[in-house]
Amino acid sequence: MHQLHRHLLKIFLSILMLSPFAALAQEAYPSKTVRIIVPWTAGGGTDALARLVAQTLTDKWGKPVVVENRPGGEGVIGSQVVAQAPPDGHTLLWAIHSHVITPSVRASMPFDTLKAFSAVTLVANTPYVVAVPPSLGVNNIAGLVALAKSRPGKLSYGSSDSSARIMGEMIQSTAGIEIVNVPYKGSAQIMTDLIGGHIQIGFVSLPSAMQHHKAGTLKMLGVSTLARSPFETAIPTLSESGLKDFDFPIWYGLLAPAGTPPDVIAKIHADLLQASSQSEFRGTLSKAGANLVLNTPQVFDAFLKTEAAKAEKTVKAAGMKPE
Repeated sequence: MHQLHRHLLKIFLSILMLSPFAALAQEAYPSKTVRIIVPWTAGGGTDALARLVAQTLTDKWGKPVVVENRPGGEGVIGSQVVAQAPPDGHTLLWAIHSHVITPSVRASMPFDTLKAFSAVTLVANTPYVVAVPPSLGVNNIAGLVALAKSRPGKLSYGSSDSSARIMGEMIQSTAGIEIVNVPYKGSAQIMTDLIGGHIQIGFVSLPSAMQHHKAGTLKMLGVSTLARSPFETAIPTLSESGLKDFDFPIWYGLLAPAGTPPDVIAKIHADLLQASSQSEFRGTLSKAGANLVLNTPQVFDAFLKTEAAKAEKTVKAAGMKPE
């Protein structure tokens, strides 16, 4: 009788494996449209790079990869969509540097930033640029620091998100100066007021600063990464300008919901790495002033933890109260 039961069980399992349900379960990833959630408004560099990645993966997989903009709450609203999505790799998050900074400046978060997501890859990075109007009369970081020390609390900088605010706090702490934060709703107005001399310092992305630097309406004094940008090699780093070990990049990466199978994450990383060798992909990144990274999920995960700890330390040292 037991042998008969085993025989019948084998027949049942064989039939089950041939069923549409088994075929569906074993279907290779991706099996349907993949969404990349961008927790910011459409347009601008962040959105453009996400769409570049989406198109690259669409071409690679032969399945649609679409970008959905879900702005609000400094990235929290869109990020929550991904945190709550099924962990199957079909909903991904286009995360930027503020992803690990926002929790340090908000009184509450609807998810744990480090535990709610699985790292896929850090796609690219670009430095912040310390930019000033020519009317300020300084030509380098040393000159800016000297001016700020002679006029404590008189120079101002603009910020439209937590990242620029943290950048300002890090510079004050490292340089031993006091500058005033002026909040803005968007980076475009910061640039307008900076060029007009209404604020004296701007922490802006390299691409947005380059055109004004070349036109002579802004001066780029230093970049926020440890290495000089290959796109503007004449601009020194803040570290070599006297702010030792200063490293605060703008970065763009892919995250998946926590619990996403490691083989799915590995496939996304490997396929994007292979597809990135195309000249069109690299050319678009270069135009955006971004450096291609595409590190491993493990390295990206460690990076996220380091950046989150750095932001928390800066916020506490500056006495900033979460809001």
